[in-house]
Amino acid sequence: MNQEEKLLLRIIGNYFESRNTFDLKNISFGKLLLVIKNTAMDGIFYQVLKDKNVPENFLRELKLGYEGIKYNDVQLSKIPSLFEKSKEKIIILKEWNYKKPNFFGLRYSCDIDLFVNTNKPKEFDKWLWNNDFLLEGVDIVKSLDMIEFAWSVNKDVSKNLLLKKYEEKKISDYLKSIKSSSQKIITLGNRLKFYEKHSKIKGFNYYFKDGSFVDIHYDLFSKEFLDIDINELKKEKIKGNLFRLKNEDSIVIDACHFVFSILKYSNKAYFHGFLKYLVDFEFKNNDVDWERITYLSNKFNVNSYVWFYLYLAKKNLNSQIPDKFIFKLGKKVSFFEKFLLKNISSNLLFNKQSLALKLYCNIYLK
Repeated sequence: MNQEEKLLLRIIGNYFESRNTFDLKNISFGKLLLVIKNTAMDGIFYQVLKDKNVPENFLRELKLGYEGIKYNDVQLSKIPSLFEKSKEKIIILKEWNYKKPNFFGLRYSCDIDLFVNTNKPKEFDKWLWNNDFLLEGVDIVKSLDMIEFAWSVNKDVSKNLLLKKYEEKKISDYLKSIKSSSQKIITLGNRLKFYEKHSKIKGFNYYFKDGSFVDIHYDLFSKEFLDIDINELKKEKIKGNLFRLKNEDSIVIDACHFVFSILKYSNKAYFHGFLKYLVDFEFKNNDVDWERITYLSNKFNVNSYVWFYLYLAKKNLNSQIPDKFIFKLGKKVSFFEKFLLKNISSNLLFNKQSLALKLYCNIYLK
């Protein structure tokens, strides 16, 4: 890591401990700004540095980022209440499990992730349609799976890609032409065909009439990666049919999602979300029942995922996690897997490729 990256991690760790022990001497503010933008840490850095002696242009950029994130949070925060009267149980996932107005602007969110506890997705799709949510596309883990799935859903949209043998440039050009990210498909055909074949799907992407994005999940993960029954997780009621996961259960699912994102984005230079996923733990690290996390890690056989997630938090953000707990989880992780994960370590937070990352994906995530 360069000194700007080290400073970024130190300041984030200090923020959650309400400490101010960092030195801005010999720092390139241009490089620091680039690192902050690439990791979407504008909000926290603006709060920490707004009263410090830093260049005016640098602070203005941070303030713009913070205000943009806060505005987006305010808009997204209106979404959950729309689901309170749903006939199906709705469970808030990821960062919106903890986000409250006093956290708005600190952690960038592009959407809200909701789990819908139903085996009738077509019917729920109609409910969404009647409540002004429009289906945009689906999230799929791998590019090749994406093209095959697009072909099966709408041959007219994807046949040219199929004939080009999945050339990455052609895929990229095509996706740009339909204004989609490389993980999404916008169908031009019958949207309900999405539900005919969904073993490779991570989620369904909707947008509300005000422009807010919502990811609807009928499985926590694509079943090819991990099959966890949400009914085995503890929840707490918010209002009506709207729930959130209990804190410890949410942390375990976050850890699994962190590793799932390694599989999804390991070869994608554009993804800059690993650090914000790690910061989510710091927001949730309050009166944690570590025995509950141990129990869930064993139950779902995800000890290595949880160990890696919390190891990274402790190492890079100085998170307050009992050493004996990290050791206990680590005992169930093989020596070689732990070796690879430690060598991935901090590089991953800045989306840097490494041989260890490729080996880990090929050996443990295929």
